[in-house]
Amino acid sequence: MGYIRSAIRNFISFTREFGFAGAIRIVINNRNRDLIKRLDINKYRHPFFYRQGTTDFPILRIIIGQELVFKNFKDPRLIIDAGANVGYVSVFYANRFPKSDVISVEMEDSNFKMLVQNTSGYENIKPIKAALWNHSNGVTFGESDGKDSYNLIDQSDRRRTVTSVTLVELLNKRHADIIKLDIEGAEVEVLDDMRKENIQPNVLIVELHDRFRNGCSRALEKYLDGRVFNWRRIYEYEVIDFRK
Repeated sequence: MGYIRSAIRNFISFTREFGFAGAIRIVINNRNRDLIKRLDINKYRHPFFYRQGTTDFPILRIIIGQELVFKNFKDPRLIIDAGANVGYVSVFYANRFPKSDVISVEMEDSNFKMLVQNTSGYENIKPIKAALWNHSNGVTFGESDGKDSYNLIDQSDRRRTVTSVTLVELLNKRHADIIKLDIEGAEVEVLDDMRKENIQPNVLIVELHDRFRNGCSRALEKYLDGRVFNWRRIYEYEVIDFRK
């Protein structure tokens, strides 16, 4: 009986988040053995894809199903999604703001492959396979035991060097309306670079990773020093609004 009650609760939650047809599709997906699942959602013209046994589906529920994303903006021109993972935030913004340009930056191989698959239906999304950093000479990071996780601070013997890119290069003299940073500890370097280059978007969205690297919150405080802003929290993100 406990299993049945749990299944009913889950189905009700899925229906609330993705509609009845979406909930049925999720139940079917849970029963098949495909490693990559497909989910069509009415409000989106291109299907979503997620991998079995990873954080993809929980993130899909949070970003797309529950829409725990910053939305209070009218017609942004340029959005930077750094640490784009498999692309759900990028798709949310590209779908909500079809006239915007969305640059999606992701460094991990399997995540980037999924990102390309999820964003392929949106011409206004530009995927870039790189790590956001304070120089473009490449960066070494440590892989964790998770299938889709990593961190830029080497904590294992499994080390990889990947291409890096800076915000100055991404912006290419344009102004960013929204910059989202979910970069696994690299916010120390990137926020310092933003301070030195005087890069200030209209809205900055940051997930801080002090839990495995000291100095992330301090880097944000240092960047914000002397600036005028409103600050609130949405899900795990610090949302810094510089608009007056």
